[in-house]
Amino acid sequence: MHGWVDASFAVHPDYRSHTGAVLSLGKGGVISVSRKQRLNTKSSTEAEVVGVDDASSQILWTNYFIKAQGYQISETLVYQDNQSAILLEKNGKQSSGKRTRHMNIQYFFITDRIKRGEMTMKYCPASEMIGDHFTKPFQGVLFRRFRTIIMNVDETVPDADLAWERELVDTMPQECVGNNIALVSVTKLVVHGGTIYKIE
Repeated sequence: MHGWVDASFAVHPDYRSHTGAVLSLGKGGVISVSRKQRLNTKSSTEAEVVGVDDASSQILWTNYFIKAQGYQISETLVYQDNQSAILLEKNGKQSSGKRTRHMNIQYFFITDRIKRGEMTMKYCPASEMIGDHFTKPFQGVLFRRFRTIIMNVDETVPDADLAWERELVDTMPQECVGNNIALVSVTKLVVHGGTIYKIE
């Protein structure tokens, strides 16, 4: 089981960071997370640690659920692109310095899980961080590359051949949750942050 967790530091108007994560059981993403963090952080390292805390509950639950079904999971790897955050998550408060000393102990829940062997943190370069797809908009090659991995779509398929995505938007109703994007199938509108946009 592989998870990619990333955070974009202070990207919202109230300077809160944004967590993005995706979990894969082989090919394609089975669970994804994209949400505004609940608190303001003082650095990108702190935002990354909070991001792992946001995603770890879902990752651990999935791990427990699969094991309860009788399947074996050899390792649960969580990839991050911030080495300072990885050190803090592995060592807890022992790795704290002047800039991270203030961090709340609840964000070191992950340290206990790493020591128990339930998760392993591993460095992933930013150019390969799939979780980034859920924290900021991408265009061109990087968008297509991450889409291919997350959706398990053949890279050779041109965008025009993915008309089924458009059909899905037009036919499937989805619920609006908080400030997240919601698709309304009857009127073909997109609601984002309280503003309504018409799909052309």
